[in-house]
Amino acid sequence: MEIEDLIRSLVSPHGGNSVQLGDLIHHPFFWTHESRFEFLVDVGNNPDIEKRNSESQIVKALSCNKATTEKHFYQWTKKIDQGVLKNMEKRRPYEDTVTDLLRLIRNVGAHYGGKPQWFKEIIQNPSQYFVDRFPDLTFYVYEHLRRVDTASANNIGALGFPLSLWRGKTLYITCCNDLWEINKREG
Repeated sequence: MEIEDLIRSLVSPHGGNSVQLGDLIHHPFFWTHESRFEFLVDVGNNPDIEKRNSESQIVKALSCNKATTEKHFYQWTKKIDQGVLKNMEKRRPYEDTVTDLLRLIRNVGAHYGGKPQWFKEIIQNPSQYFVDRFPDLTFYVYEHLRRVDTASANNIGALGFPLSLWRGKTLYITCCNDLWEINKREG
């Protein structure tokens, strides 16, 4: 799926604008496990995802696809170590939705250092754990957020830049007419 999107970017770039070859290295196809994980953490940090705001464009976009039954993250709560899930549910119960998986990924990333040793032995490397367990999640999120950006094309800065050229810089997403900022580290 990612390679197909990369090829489409080469053949018919967004809106007829030419894509610089150097920009293509920022396509998810080339992202490391760590970059994929950071992207998922950032999206999971969205206030609308945290609050389960069903009116949010982002929540709707990530929840709209019926084809998720064919994805690795379908019924994700059964694919996460149950001890890890139970530990994480002490503060928040998780539902079997893409947005709750993103929130769990965000929470594991944010609180990993304070978790007990048994938790760390199971997860080991959070980016490896989640990206290997759900290899199609990053592109699913990327693709669906890009659709929100395309649908909001008349709204200046809907995502701040084309997601296909995500470079790990500041990402702006419009949610219910409020601007949400994700600060990313360069790298």
